[in-house]
Amino acid sequence: MPGASPGLLDHPRQIYPLTHVALWHAAGYAGLIGHLVLIMTAPPAEYGYGWTDAEAIRLYGLFTGLVHGSPLLGGWIADTFLGQRRAVVLGMWLQAAGLLALVAVGVVPAVAGHLEDAPVREVILGADVPIGRLALEDGEIARLMAAAREVAGGADAEALSAAATAAYGTMSLLFYVGLGAFVMGFGLESPTLAAMVGALYEGGQGKREGG
Repeated sequence: MPGASPGLLDHPRQIYPLTHVALWHAAGYAGLIGHLVLIMTAPPAEYGYGWTDAEAIRLYGLFTGLVHGSPLLGGWIADTFLGQRRAVVLGMWLQAAGLLALVAVGVVPAVAGHLEDAPVREVILGADVPIGRLALEDGEIARLMAAAREVAGGADAEALSAAATAAYGTMSLLFYVGLGAFVMGFGLESPTLAAMVGALYEGGQGKREGG
């Protein structure tokens, strides 16, 4: 980034907005990583996913591996196609969208219940099915139907079970889309921020390392 003008403490002025972006970038990552396993292993009644410890740690390992491997592809995309500024902006939006999608997972049953005018959340909780499965097994579908019969009874049970199954599928979709969007955003933003900061200090390595 040629032509960087001096600012406070003799650092380039451009370093301060980049530092602000990097702060939120790091905060989003730390917040997600710090809470992911806890959320996944908490029971659905407490807005968790009800996964076993082994399942949660397995997904956590896969997710963190993808996050830390994504800058290899993201840096290449930034250099080849997007440019640094576009890559950072797109990365920020993807990370934000990913976090919002993960938050929305817990809202889906309430929204579906409001739209269908039916106790969708109560059925999902009553079935005691872990949230976020890519596909429900036959036994889990049967548990949703049994919970719908218990909550609604009579002829409404089938429609309520269908609404709960659709809501469950939406929750799973948002979960994986959210994780994927966050990985892509991290891959674009992380290496590009490092490259932009490094370019500000070309010829001034000592100042960059000295703080």
